[in-house]
Amino acid sequence: MTIDVIDRTAFGQRLRLERERRGIRLETIAQSTKIKLSLLDALERGDVSQWPAGIYGRGFLRAYLNAIGLP
Repeated sequence: MTIDVIDRTAFGQRLRLERERRGIRLETIAQSTKIKLSLLDALERGDVSQWPAGIYGRGFLRAYLNAIGLP
């Protein structure tokens, strides 16, 4: 496992923990952002291999962060 993979996994776990701490269901985020539940679940596991690249991926991440109340 490389440092990059560990960093992504840790980042995803931190996102999941913050979402859970705020009591927000992943399904709720998927509905409000129109992002597939499977992509959001993968993000929280640190797997962004199926995420869109570039500006679309950043937009998805920004939408997720807004949905859980993070800047």
